[in-house]
Amino acid sequence: MKTNTKKSQYDTQSEKFLASSNIKFRATLADSKPAPWAMDEKPFKTEHHHFRVTLSRGDQRGGIFQSKRLVFDFWSIIADAEKGIETVSAYSVLACISRDSNCPEAFADFCGEYGYETDSIKALQTFRRCASFRKRLRGFFTASELEKLAEIQ
Repeated sequence: MKTNTKKSQYDTQSEKFLASSNIKFRATLADSKPAPWAMDEKPFKTEHHHFRVTLSRGDQRGGIFQSKRLVFDFWSIIADAEKGIETVSAYSVLACISRDSNCPEAFADFCGEYGYETDSIKALQTFRRCASFRKRLRGFFTASELEKLAEIQ
């Protein structure tokens, strides 16, 4: 399996963020489905690699061990897939989910920011998926972690 061995300052920042937040990162190559934005194209575009990402943490609170997990799909960039790279960095994932955690809360604002028409059912469905993921992200990360996460970009 070919991996991207270059390590940038962003990779280092991501690793420090994960360590300081006691979060474990795992991305498993799945390639079981095309990227949602490629579903409208016939035939389906499969240039992106599909990963199942797991972020997990466990900590001791009040004498009780508590664990949290966040599992979601992630697609790599086309350039990595074209180079045969079958891994994804924590930085790539964290940078994307940092933006996702700040998805606009109002449908009209979402449409304005991402270029959708407000009378589109497809836009509304996309907004609902994004809002649901935003809620999951905000449930996993603390407000302080989300602020630190934004600094990685």
